[in-house]
Parts: sequence; C-alpha cells; structure tokens
Amino acid sequence: SEVRSSTLISNYIGAAVQKALAVSITGGVYATYTYSYQLSENEVKRMAVQQCELEAALVPCILYAVNDEVVFDPGDWVKRSSLTFNTNNVMAIPPPASRDSATAAIQDLLDATGRDKKYAIIITPNGYGFFGIADTKDAAVSQAMANCNSGAHGSRCIEYASSAGITFSTESLKAKKNHGDLFCKTVRYSCADHFNVGCAGGMRWVQNSRSLAAEPVTCGN
Repeated sequence: SEVRSSTLISNYIGAAVQKALAVSITGGVYATYTYSYQLSENEVKRMAVQQCELEAALVPCILYAVNDEVVFDPGDWVKRSSLTFNTNNVMAIPPPASRDSATAAIQDLLDATGRDKKYAIIITPNGYGFFGIADTKDAAVSQAMANCNSGAHGSRCIEYASSAGITFSTESLKAKKNHGDLFCKTVRYSCADHFNVGCAGGMRWVQNSRSLAAEPVTCGN
C-alpha cells in the first residue's frame, strides 16, 4: 500500500509512453518514463530493470509493468543480472541504465578528447552521464565526478569508465556492496552466473533446469 500510494507510482501513471516499471525480489520499485522525448519500448524496459539492479537491496529484478499494462509473471524471473561486467570496450554496449543516445555521446567524447588528453565517464542509475577531459586520468575522473555531484539528477554517481578502460564492477551494486552475503545467496541459473557477478566458489543456490526448483550446488573456485 505504501508503494501504491507513492509519488513514483503516481508519476508513472501520469507519464506518457514509453515507460516501464521494475521490481526487485525484496520489493523495491524502480521506474523509467519520459515526458519530453521518445524512448523505444525496449530501451525503457532495459533501463528500468538495470536501474533496479543498480539500486535494489537484492538483485536480479523483473518487469512489473510496461506502459499501462501489468506484465509481472514470477515464472519469467530471469535469474542472472541484466548488467554486463565482462567488457572493457566503452562502445560495445550502452552504459548501465543509460539511454540509447549515450553511445553517440561517448563517441563524441572520444572524438573530442584527442590523443594528448584523458577522459572519464560517470553514470547515474536513472540514466544520466557526465564526462571529464583532463591531462591525467585522475583529474578527468575528479572533473566528471564533480559534474555529476552538482547535477540535478537525484541519484548517486557511479564511475563507469576512463581512458584506462571500463571500471564498472559488481561493487557498484548496492546489493553487492551492502549485502554481499545475501547477494551471493540469491538463486541463479548456474555457477557461472554466480562467478559473473563476483561471488566466490562455495555452496550456491542454482535453479534446476528441469524441475525449476532451487538446489544447493558446490561451485568450484
């Protein structure tokens, strides 16, 4: 009832399409919607789920609604993260929770930087990006972080990448940082899925592909 009466839900109901609402397994609710510009349905679904996974107490997350239709189905719960941690190419995929135009903005940044400058990219879970260009990587990071901290986005700032490569990791997730033990007890599809989100070997919960039941499995290091 508290969530249903929240400002987030009233804003979501009043927002124009495209929009999506995602929930975490602990009940957190996260929305992506727009009034002033158009996003594709696939983009708002991706952003809503990724924003949820960046901010929730536990992940993974699932879509609850797309536009004005409730699509929630517990059977569709994807037991792996929607975030990508295994790339070092800033142009390979959009930064987490970012809009489609983020890749074009990053390309413009790389084109403008030149070989004699260093750059940094800071992102927010609700889709904003902030850049810094300086003589050193550390100075570029400081500049981008200052730009983010002074921005009116109402979210936290996450270091995504610099001229040294992508630095975004599972430690950027609130769930991993604040609830590491519970985070690694979440049911996932396989030991590989546990390893991909930074959980070490040991007893992990894995979904049986036939019965769909959660089973304890010993994952090697």
